[in-house]
Amino acid sequence: MTDGSEKEVINISVRGLVEFILRSGDIDNSGAGPSGVDVMLQGSRIHRSIQRSRGTGYSAEVPLKILIPSENYDIMIEGRADGILTDTEKDPGVVIEEIKGTYRNIEKMKEPVPVHLAQAMCYAHMYMELPQSEGLSSIGVMVTYVNMDDESVRSFEQTFDRSELQGWFEDLVGKYRKWADLRRDWNEIRNRSIKKTEFPFDYRKGQKNLAVSVYQTIYEKKKLYLEAPTGCGKTLSVLFPSVKAMGEKLCDRIFYLTAKTITRTAPEEAFDILRGRGLEFKTVTLTAKEKICFLEKTDCNPIGCMYAKGHYDRINDALYALVSEGTSFTRDRILEYAAKYRVCPFELSLDAALFADGIICDYNYLFDPHARLKRFFEGGATEEYIFLIDEAHNLPARAREMYSASVCENELKALKKAVSMSKEGAAGSLFVKKEYPKKFSSRISNTLSKLKEIRENYGTDTVIAGFEDDWYKFETGIEDLTGSLERLHGTISDYLEEREKPGEIQHKLRDKILDIYFGISDFLAVFEDLGNDYVIYSTSTDEDGFIVKQFCTDPSRKVGECLEMGRSSVLFSATMLPVQYYKGLLGGTKEDYEVYAESVFDPDKRGVFIASDVTTRYRDRSEDIFLRTADHISRAVRPKKGNYLVFFPSYSYMYRVYELYLEAFLLPGDEIILQQESMTEQEKEEFLAHFTGENEGSLIGFCVMGGMFSEGIDLKGDSLIGAICVGPGIPGVDLEHDILKEFYDSTRGSGYEYAYMFPGMNKVLQAAGRVIRTEEDSGIVVLLDKRFLSPGYQKLFPREWTSVKVTDLDHIRADVTGFWDK
Repeated sequence: MTDGSEKEVINISVRGLVEFILRSGDIDNSGAGPSGVDVMLQGSRIHRSIQRSRGTGYSAEVPLKILIPSENYDIMIEGRADGILTDTEKDPGVVIEEIKGTYRNIEKMKEPVPVHLAQAMCYAHMYMELPQSEGLSSIGVMVTYVNMDDESVRSFEQTFDRSELQGWFEDLVGKYRKWADLRRDWNEIRNRSIKKTEFPFDYRKGQKNLAVSVYQTIYEKKKLYLEAPTGCGKTLSVLFPSVKAMGEKLCDRIFYLTAKTITRTAPEEAFDILRGRGLEFKTVTLTAKEKICFLEKTDCNPIGCMYAKGHYDRINDALYALVSEGTSFTRDRILEYAAKYRVCPFELSLDAALFADGIICDYNYLFDPHARLKRFFEGGATEEYIFLIDEAHNLPARAREMYSASVCENELKALKKAVSMSKEGAAGSLFVKKEYPKKFSSRISNTLSKLKEIRENYGTDTVIAGFEDDWYKFETGIEDLTGSLERLHGTISDYLEEREKPGEIQHKLRDKILDIYFGISDFLAVFEDLGNDYVIYSTSTDEDGFIVKQFCTDPSRKVGECLEMGRSSVLFSATMLPVQYYKGLLGGTKEDYEVYAESVFDPDKRGVFIASDVTTRYRDRSEDIFLRTADHISRAVRPKKGNYLVFFPSYSYMYRVYELYLEAFLLPGDEIILQQESMTEQEKEEFLAHFTGENEGSLIGFCVMGGMFSEGIDLKGDSLIGAICVGPGIPGVDLEHDILKEFYDSTRGSGYEYAYMFPGMNKVLQAAGRVIRTEEDSGIVVLLDKRFLSPGYQKLFPREWTSVKVTDLDHIRADVTGFWDK
């Protein structure tokens, strides 16, 4: 980006600078340390408490920046100092404070963590470079740690003179210069190529207007909610204008976020197409640690992993080679360089993202507070980002999961039992120090007793009609429980910090402890940020025992906060209906845009049929309905030999219809294959391979709506000529869906629609979208449920369903035949 002048400006945050340059040694996520389990938690509440206590002369959250000039480009370093204390009667007269919240035992700390001290020193130098600081000869630097269990405070203070601090800072920036040179030189090459790059194909109908809408959204710093039917070329239509916006210096990076691994191939291929037309553009695809790790089981410590040992001593050489020698950093390329330089492939991919123009990754890396890319989204980030969010219909459910947290009785009991069975101080024991098993057991017992109190007191709060037997309720006060959890969390933190022999952590109990540790961290973080968009409830299951859950009912606030970290966002899907529903749940405002892209497909090539004489409504289910469903399927597929997918509301429904179909309707030469309840990747590929091979008769795949074959598969041409949807996809009635229903009844007056109808219809539209993948395709969509005839459902039909025919068992065969004979 530029600051309005011609000279290129390379932006980096204070935190990003010190963490990138000062790292060294091993990756060790098995214990305490800046890269480990004891990640310093910067609780906003803790910050505010300390800042308020400092009194007069103290300024909180002070933005600071410094421009480092050079011949060809400048480096802009920015950040926000937690606090600056000025007192002219003291020496030094100015103290820069960096505040860190932690679960560590701060009394055992001998010195501040080096990167924390370095951050404060950067701010101190930046302050001394201000015009009003010209007379300062020295300055104080204070790193303050606050224990988040008991809120005890400990500070480490040092004084630096001006020349000492300036020399240290110049040395730090000097070490960064080769990386800044790399970025500046590449940015120049990239921007020249963007100017020359043209759209790689002739625009399809409506595609140019779509691209213009995306560019306008970016230019105006807004969000766009886009219903983009299959075939409109949505991937290139959102990427191309985003790349052009980067060439006009409207953004520094493009994030392309997806819900599933399989959908990341689309942006990779689109970028490759643009590169084939002359675009110089670096992209990285981030893969989950567990899926890219060289080890069979991820073990991030120097004892268990040769790539973790000395990783930070080799990583900069590996990174420089990777980003200097190519432009597409795919999973395979990351693995190649990680193996060559013996570094962690996951960490290498994260570092490569710093030098990538486009980052292809899962939703988690922006929206999940635990997986979020802190190097971009925290610590005073100064860049401008564009977020392109694919298959955005998946985000509301994913977001609710990310922002919810629970405590489970049986998990705590299992940990207590495992701890009691570990012999104190024995060889191979997880506990080197004898007091830990007793402390763990005591803390766990206390937490279990708090859960028991909540359980015994239930019944005084609200229950939702129909769920009394599940004895859940809304909890309005769980402070005693969270206090107990904080103490248990602190005990685990102490243990992790004081572990004396790293090798002895190789014990299966470790995983239980870490799972509990992270689960408690989640629960406490959610509790600190509770709002009216949460419901706290308790329930009980055979698997988990008693549960207290903080359930995020409305993710719009949290999603909106994430989207605000970018300049602009485009959220798109082939099934984003109704758009206002998704816009409301995904952080949209009335100023943001909605666009319905035009379909390029001939509507006469798609036949849509609704059966008026069958329903999947639970109370109406009977053998007659199952038999009628099987008969409908048989009559729909008979007019034309080919491949069909049938989507059912549940496995039990599917199995019963399957049995009846085999008995009464299967024709010689036809074949039925079934989706299984758990399928490996290989089994999934084998299932799909049936649709691309030669078949004697018709092939009918029985699947579950909303499952792995409902979306993300691309069966073109004759590979699939029909999709039959059995029912409107309504989720089964359960506790959380009814909580959502009650919540949205009270907040929007549309509880049933938000909890059941809209999510269910999305599954139907995704399943129906498996048919007609190219302009040459023809096929049928059969909706087997009379509820589809109601105005509420028909308002959710895509615009391109221009001719929908109502049919029944007596007419469906003739109606489908008529479609194929056109």
